Amino acid sequence: MLRLAARLSLGGALACASAPVEVDAPRDLQGFRTWEWRQPADPPAIAPADPVLDARLRDAIGRELYARGFRPSTDEHADLGVTYRVALKREVVVRTETPAQQDLQGLHAGTPSYEIVASQRRLVRYERFALHVELRESATGDVVWRADLADRTRGRLAATADEAVAALLRELPPRRERI
Repeated sequence: MLRLAARLSLGGALACASAPVEVDAPRDLQGFRTWEWRQPADPPAIAPADPVLDARLRDAIGRELYARGFRPSTDEHADLGVTYRVALKREVVVRTETPAQQDLQGLHAGTPSYEIVASQRRLVRYERFALHVELRESATGDVVWRADLADRTRGRLAATADEAVAALLRELPPRRERI
């Protein structure tokens, strides 16, 4: 959890669109076929406060795992245990924008022209987040793949959860079926 908190505090310099994903060196995942949700090894002190965000992140992680060839377990013996953690920090930024500008010419030659500038102050809401996903071998509890993403999104993370999870799990190697 300390690693996740440090990532969140260092995430201040990251741009909105292209945050780097940090991935531990993965093991060979070809022997794993099924997965199930597990509790993190070091669970957070409080449960996620936003059930909508929790549902969207779980759904997005499940879709990305499925797209890479991993299937949800239908019994109690999954090959992989999947956990995720997210840390959020909400911030509001005051932006002064100048959407309109107009030039008024003087009525007589040689008189100065006037410039009318309208500026607006807007409050822009951001959520700075750190997302951590781990895949652990169910039999041993060893981490087989882990990745971190720290970024900032305009609005709520729940609205862009799919993109954040896709960026994070893009580094997960796909599972190839053996013939």
